[in-house]
Amino acid sequence: MDEVEIQERLTCLGEIVVASVRLEFFARQILANLIKGHMEETMRVIAPLNVRTVIDRVSDILGVWEPGSIGDAVGEWVPLARRAVTMRNRVVHGTFSVDPTSSAFWVPPRAPEMQSPRYVFHTRDALDEANRAGQAAFGAASEHRTSLDPMQIPEVRETYWRALGLTFENESE
Repeated sequence: MDEVEIQERLTCLGEIVVASVRLEFFARQILANLIKGHMEETMRVIAPLNVRTVIDRVSDILGVWEPGSIGDAVGEWVPLARRAVTMRNRVVHGTFSVDPTSSAFWVPPRAPEMQSPRYVFHTRDALDEANRAGQAAFGAASEHRTSLDPMQIPEVRETYWRALGLTFENESE
């Protein structure tokens, strides 16, 4: 790997970090809009959740809405966001190694797709795709902020209660 390739991969890693922040922003804003609570309070509850949990809560809420009631944008965003988070985690949480003879770095191939030196670039592209869809989903979620009381969804209620330090009691037991 030559110096130009090394610099391109390092630049791409920086772009992955920036795109990851955007994805987390969209995920939290989409969930906050779907929950429809007071925005400041809702964001305080959502803040400690990891991005995968936030996406899962969005998916839970989508599961109780009539198809098409909030548009297809949020439904299309969820699988793109999940894929991007998985790829991002492999890159960001992977162990980088340095070859002292060439100053090259790589991500050890824990998954077959990571054996490709282009995996970092594919990850950046997946995050960009999820962020484009996230922008559309954010608009759709904002329009339907008052469509449903998501506190009727046990998983959402549990997330709120735990974030507030309260004990979740499953009513169905």
